[in-house]
Amino acid sequence: MCGCVVYAQSPLGYGIKGGVALTNEYGSTLNNLGISSDGNDFIIGPFVELRLVKGFSVEADALYQPVNLQNLSSLTGSLTKSSYMSWEFPVLAKYRFRIPAPLIKPLIEGGPAFRAHSSSLPDLTASGFTFGGGVEFKVPFVRLSSELRYTHWTAPGSTATASPKANQAELLFGIAF
Repeated sequence: MCGCVVYAQSPLGYGIKGGVALTNEYGSTLNNLGISSDGNDFIIGPFVELRLVKGFSVEADALYQPVNLQNLSSLTGSLTKSSYMSWEFPVLAKYRFRIPAPLIKPLIEGGPAFRAHSSSLPDLTASGFTFGGGVEFKVPFVRLSSELRYTHWTAPGSTATASPKANQAELLFGIAF
């Protein structure tokens, strides 16, 4: 029993996050070329967190998000679908507010975000800045969280035929040990 209590007090946490993108990476239609996102993009991946003192922590995520594009050909009228891989790596400073309720902790977070994606994916940027907020619930042996995140990706700087949006919003749910 004492071992479980000591483990729960460990400064290192880990878990999994999952959720949905509230904004489509490529919007409804781009540059009148008929390229669009199908809007069915989910997000999932592991995270690690180093809990510091007085409510502060640092979290690093590895979030997988498929990008599903549809292309309507203006010549033939045919619809083609393509799927691409995209991994996001936000590194966030996090602060949990100390409130009298011991089981509920509101939180804010912010930090740089990095992205790796399929080389054939049209013009996604590789870096940006993420900030967000949410609530964490502490129950026996686990921490449950819900977060709303906003990421502003830097301008890609190239002249691709279809440019993604620079802003992205996500709703994430997590379980940590």
